[in-house]
Amino acid sequence: GSGTNTPSNTGAKPRGRPGKGNTLCHLCNKTYENSYKLKLHMYTHTGERPFVCDVCGKGFSRGPNLIAHRRVHSGVKPFSCTRGCGRDFSHPSDRLVHVVTEVCTRLARLLKPMEGG
Repeated sequence: GSGTNTPSNTGAKPRGRPGKGNTLCHLCNKTYENSYKLKLHMYTHTGERPFVCDVCGKGFSRGPNLIAHRRVHSGVKPFSCTRGCGRDFSHPSDRLVHVVTEVCTRLARLLKPMEGG
């Protein structure tokens, strides 16, 4: 066909969401919606990290990871604690860990007496 590998000509069973794509990774048999998404996926196999931080030189396989990393240098912390303890985080995953552990609960208990004065 159009140069796209399909399970029928590789003998491999496709993985991923059925019907989500017809572009097959020949290394792990995952399918992708288009060749660009396959190209991004291939970085996981090659180890290539084409998205490079201009401040520290650290490389990333995906652009959004570089964007999130840049917050480390800028000090921007757009993700606030959802329990209202006042802490802010650079990454949503850091906020999630904070909220689901007892860290936030302990901090809230410590701050409460100070608020009452």
